[in-house]
Amino acid sequence: MSKDIFSLLSLIGEKVRPSAVIDLVTSSMAASKKPLQQKAVLQWLLSVLQEFGASNVDVKRIVDYLQSP
Repeated sequence: MSKDIFSLLSLIGEKVRPSAVIDLVTSSMAASKKPLQQKAVLQWLLSVLQEFGASNVDVKRIVDYLQSP
């Protein structure tokens, strides 16, 4: 993902709530087996945690995504 998409997803997360965007992104990426796409999502999830903090994000959803095959 480009930095523009990172910014757009984060902006949507600010307006709606970060957990809603995380749910959509992780559920759509669950079927993807492309390493570059997975890497981009992981980088975005890291930026969301840094930007919003763990108290404003559903960390359980991220952990579930990380544990999925």
